[in-house]
Amino acid sequence: MLNFFILFHKCGNSYVKAVHKHDRKTRFVMSVRPGEADTLLGHDEPGTPVNVRCRNFGLNVVEQHNLLSVDDARFLVFTRHPASFILSAVKYHLRGSEEWAVNRPEPHLGGVSFTTALNATDDEAERQIIAMTQFESLYERQASFAECFAGEKFMRVRCEELFATADPEYFERIAEFLRLDDRPKFARALRKASPSSMRWLPGHSTGAFQERDPYAALAPRAKDHYDRHFRRFADRLGY
Repeated sequence: MLNFFILFHKCGNSYVKAVHKHDRKTRFVMSVRPGEADTLLGHDEPGTPVNVRCRNFGLNVVEQHNLLSVDDARFLVFTRHPASFILSAVKYHLRGSEEWAVNRPEPHLGGVSFTTALNATDDEAERQIIAMTQFESLYERQASFAECFAGEKFMRVRCEELFATADPEYFERIAEFLRLDDRPKFARALRKASPSSMRWLPGHSTGAFQERDPYAALAPRAKDHYDRHFRRFADRLGY
């Protein structure tokens, strides 16, 4: 019984890893990338839910490997408001905390790394535009799942809600969808891993998810770029 956690962001990935630190008895496959998708069905255990962290999958990967035809599969898709993500990405990657962002040359950024490009300017609008350029393909993949949200095998989790609510029933609904509602510890782990249950935000967090109107928080010139390139993702994802 496979539960596919479809993830695109540092915040969602960190949350899912924290859940399984709080509940180490629920079966968990730490990380599967798109190029490793052909291994997914090998983790299936009939009658036992197995949670799998799927990183940066598009719907095309799911379809290519016939995962939608797996009878007892569940897909938990984590989404985030595109403007909130951009605000957070700029703050987070200016820190230089991610090796790939510091060291990997990006052709779409003139051959420099993402972190190098961010640090090369003090203009906040330019930084936000750089982040949108970097992550446009990531949001293409995230938005590709929008057509599936109404399907019985799918549940969409908005990170903004996940990180703000302390309502136990919210987390119990997620556990029930994953066929893990018979494990009270798992529902508690879902709640404990949320920033809403923490005294302080996790070290990786920028707090941008708390922005009530993330689009309004973008710099004016960045809003123009967002309207041309990212608004379509917000519309498809229902933000």
